[in-house]
Amino acid sequence: MLFPLHAACVEIVQRVVRSREDFPPQTKISKRKKKKAASLPPPPSRLRSFYDAMRGECERNAGEWGIEWDHGYFGAIKNWGYDRWDGDENEGHEKFVVDPIRVPGLTLFVLSSLNAAPQEEDVNLSTLSIREGRGLEALPTELLQRITDFLPTPCILALRSCSKSLATRIPLTQQFFRKELLKGSLVPLAWDLDGTACREKQRKGAEGPEDYWDWKALARILADHGTIVAKDISVTSIPLGFWNRCRIWTIVEEALEAHLSNV
Repeated sequence: MLFPLHAACVEIVQRVVRSREDFPPQTKISKRKKKKAASLPPPPSRLRSFYDAMRGECERNAGEWGIEWDHGYFGAIKNWGYDRWDGDENEGHEKFVVDPIRVPGLTLFVLSSLNAAPQEEDVNLSTLSIREGRGLEALPTELLQRITDFLPTPCILALRSCSKSLATRIPLTQQFFRKELLKGSLVPLAWDLDGTACREKQRKGAEGPEDYWDWKALARILADHGTIVAKDISVTSIPLGFWNRCRIWTIVEEALEAHLSNV
């Protein structure tokens, strides 16, 4: 069974599945299902997992429209038969066909959404009284922080959960959220932010060089792609390409969730 997809959609599918591998959905799993999962073969390739989702949905909808999920968007079906995307009759539909990969003005839009952060309490890690540990806990704080610079966000969060000592020495500050956002692993759909522009924004500070912007709140806004898609694009400054990226990302995630619920 063949499914025609744009190259941009294929790239987003791969990124969605990769992000779900890094940040698996938090669901309660019974002991019986855990035991069954342990006996299953390795997970399929990233594209294969989405192919299986599409094929399963197509088989369930045999004889009807083919592939549909209850995601609240049926623009592609509504606009079938249109040969052009301009003119009054198609006004507002252009956002569905804008390139979702190369998005001019994305960093400018993101930085315009930053607000000043609440005052953070300064923590001098060198003066903290931490019980002597073993392994990573015994490393100097500076070396531990250097190690986390090379880790993806999920690994850092997992490392913090290992002990109170590590959680204290790897604090979730505004600096942490800014660095992880620029890595592209904290909010995977914002993989192409201009790091130089973001660091320059921080260098100037909200009220001065020592003040921080609220990168944590910004990350939450960007991660909520469903809310972004629901916004009226005509009254916001969201770049059309980023809106389309969020739309495709949402559809792929919901398609995979629907497939998993039927496995």
